Amino acid sequence: MKKLILMTTTLLSALSLSACLKVGDPIITSSWTTLNYISEKEYDEVLNIVTGTPAINDFRKITYDFELEHSDDIVKREIQFPHPESWKDTLDSIDDQKRYLLEYGDEQNENYKNVVTYHREIIFYSKGLDNREVEEALNAIYIDVYVDSGVGTPTDKVYEVFGTE
Repeated sequence: MKKLILMTTTLLSALSLSACLKVGDPIITSSWTTLNYISEKEYDEVLNIVTGTPAINDFRKITYDFELEHSDDIVKREIQFPHPESWKDTLDSIDDQKRYLLEYGDEQNENYKNVVTYHREIIFYSKGLDNREVEEALNAIYIDVYVDSGVGTPTDKVYEVFGTE
């Protein structure tokens, strides 16, 4: 009988302690970037805005996607996406040559949703540049994430375009 009372008391104590602890689900993020040559269709679009007759391989496309997912336990979320001009300014500053041409994208950061997304596709003039130069320059562009579940240490992290998490 003493063992039953001891086990019951231990179980009830464990349950009441676990009810007092609020452990939020961690956030899940993914951030990925690709740097590729452009398609024939994209090349036709570029030819409408550039002068001369550059080759298709004189252009590249950066595709950047960011996603953050979290539980309902989050009490505060602040996500700062790159300013729209930051892509243009960064690409044009690599060697002080006008390189930025086209940008497409969208973002979703509605407070009532548990998923945040950011997507960009940027076509630029890449002749004379290697991938390393482009990647280094684009690391000046980042997404700043602050998430607080009200329990423990809040998450405050910066995601660079070509950085590692």
